Amino acid sequence: MKRLQLLPLMLMFCLTPLAAAAGSFDGSTPLLCALTQAVECIPESGCESRSVEDVNLPLFVSINFEKKQLNAVGNPENARSTAIKNIEQINGRTILQGAENGRGWTIDMNQETGKFTAAIAEDRAGFVVFGACIPR
Repeated sequence: MKRLQLLPLMLMFCLTPLAAAAGSFDGSTPLLCALTQAVECIPESGCESRSVEDVNLPLFVSINFEKKQLNAVGNPENARSTAIKNIEQINGRTILQGAENGRGWTIDMNQETGKFTAAIAEDRAGFVVFGACIPR
């Protein structure tokens, strides 16, 4: 009988980290994100799956909502940073947008899971990148 009384308390402690993580993808906390897949599209040849490294993107990025900054993480030789120009919360999604070096980009992140799809557009080429984030 004592075990049954402890069950609600144990469930509360087990589920608290899940609830905290669910709210972490709404712009309230910094994130560490892994870029897992990339697709490159060129009008003349169509779209083709590529590795993240093949399209010259870092494997990991950090998102600092407070500073509105997106930073490459890991390889010091590939240290890059870009400003986040716009952050929006729409229908359970966090949308980030920016532009740099003749390219525009958008990240669309699910606020419950931290999974995202990013689009990068430049003259005569586009990239779609998939990944997931964790609170940092």
